[in-house]
Amino acid sequence: MEDKDNPAITEGLAVEAMTLVEMGATVETVRDKLVARWMQLGRPPGVFLGAARAMSTLPQPPVESAQATERAAAVRSMLGVTSAEESLVAQLSGREILEGLAGEFG
Repeated sequence: MEDKDNPAITEGLAVEAMTLVEMGATVETVRDKLVARWMQLGRPPGVFLGAARAMSTLPQPPVESAQATERAAAVRSMLGVTSAEESLVAQLSGREILEGLAGEFG
């Protein structure tokens, strides 16, 4: 099994990208951390694209009604928990970053 097809590597990079975005890291910080991880892994070709594709296999945030989202907003803010919308945006942003890295590094 090639590294680009290894779910431990591709899903790990996908989760790392999404988590960094959720934590408020800048695009540059996310890119730097993902490139550093890629280098630690021995610079395997194709893993960034594999990770971008793996992003779609990660669990999706639960769907909430507008009323439920509004009611829970204050509690989420107090606890520092992301909303379903913020999680989805983090997944999409993470995927975009990974696709950019795939174009740059293969």
